[in-house]
Amino acid sequence: MIIKKEHALALLNAKHQEEKGLACQITIKAEEDPYIELELQNLMAQGNSPIEYVLTYWGRNLVCLLEEMINKGIIPHPSQWNESFRWIGSEVISMIESSIRSGDLTGDLIFDALKERGLAEEVHQEKKGWLKKINDYAKSIYEIYKNAKPRLEISKELANYIISIPPGPADVNSYL
Repeated sequence: MIIKKEHALALLNAKHQEEKGLACQITIKAEEDPYIELELQNLMAQGNSPIEYVLTYWGRNLVCLLEEMINKGIIPHPSQWNESFRWIGSEVISMIESSIRSGDLTGDLIFDALKERGLAEEVHQEKKGWLKKINDYAKSIYEIYKNAKPRLEISKELANYIISIPPGPADVNSYL
C-alpha cells in the first residue's frame, strides 16, 4: 500500500463527493493516475462509468482515519505535505508490523518516522517510565493493509508470455 500526497487528496475528494451523494468524476486524464493507483490497491472502485470512482469499504475506513487525524491536529492536511512525502508505504507498514510484534513498542530508529506520520506516541507507565509505542491509528492502518487485497491486472501480452513459458524444471514431455 502506498499513500502519497496525491492519493490522500484523491481519497478526501472522493469522500466529500460521496457525502454530497455523488460519485467522484475525473474528466482530466492527468488527474486520473492517483485514482487508478487507489483502485489497484482496492481502496477505490470504478463507478457506473469509466470516469467515476467510489470508495471501497477499506478506502472509506482509511479516509475516515485520515480525516480524524487531520481534525485532531495529529497530522497536517495533505495539501500541506511535501510532494515527495509518503504517508504510508511498504517501509511504514514494515515499521508498524515490527512494532506490533514487539508488543506495540517502537525502536528508537523508527519512532521519529512513525511519529511524523501520526502513528506513534510516547506513553508514560508508572513502573516503566516513558515508552515509545505505536497508537491505534497505526494498528488500524495495518488492519486495512492486511485486508484490502490489491487487484492484480494481467495484460494480454503478459498472459501470452506466461502461457508460452515451460511449466518449470520438470521434463515438459512428461506432461504431454
